[in-house]
Amino acid sequence: MTHAFEYFDYFASLVAGADGDWTRIDLLADADRGDVVAWRFATIEENENTGHVLILAEAPNLDPSGEFFTVRVYDSAAEAHFDDTRNPPGGTSQTGTGVGSGVINIKVDGAGRPIAYLFAPPATAQYSYRPIAIGRAL
Repeated sequence: MTHAFEYFDYFASLVAGADGDWTRIDLLADADRGDVVAWRFATIEENENTGHVLILAEAPNLDPSGEFFTVRVYDSAAEAHFDDTRNPPGGTSQTGTGVGSGVINIKVDGAGRPIAYLFAPPATAQYSYRPIAIGRAL
């Protein structure tokens, strides 16, 4: 079984634009449908969650505020995202689990590299700052 931190470590080790089966995407604005995003937790413990892996369902879109990007993703999660297929009408973000599609928010640094995410409502929640890497299959 492969863990989330292993996806992150692999994507982060790639050279952007290099030949091979995968390439690293550095800037969130360059990511596109089908790209794989992974983040890792700082501490990796056996039998514990090590981060998260998701597939982009579309290219990220800059929010009108200019403060973050929104992007629809496919993943399996214990918590529904914004506008999530796992969340039945009238449900809460805690309702839906498993494989589905939803929207997450991602912040970038001054260069455009992803640095933080907001996984689920409410929109006023704190962003999680983690190392984030993006890989694209060639």
